[in-house]
Amino acid sequence: MVLWPWGYAGSPGWINTWPEHDALGFMWRNDILAQGGRNYIVGNVADVLGNAFGACDDHMAGHFGIPYVYTLELTSGFQFTYPEARIQALAFETFWGYRAMALHIGSKFG
Repeated sequence: MVLWPWGYAGSPGWINTWPEHDALGFMWRNDILAQGGRNYIVGNVADVLGNAFGACDDHMAGHFGIPYVYTLELTSGFQFTYPEARIQALAFETFWGYRAMALHIGSKFG
């Protein structure tokens, strides 16, 4: 999952920059799909998972004003312990998403 703020209860809803967050999240997902990877869910954390209290993405966006913040859930049904035998494949797959994000953000701020 590629999740963006806000997630806490009583939040103002979606982050003001949600269209950019959503577009960049889908860019992440689509570059992985183009390499034969899995289809990741993209969206607002509260909409996808329900309210999330104390999440670092909310804190980084709200307190520090970081323009692009995400929570990436890479567990694929393994809770928070990913099988060691699958880590290399996961790293290869997600590399393409991270690359897409880095190139896009670099073009805006570089």
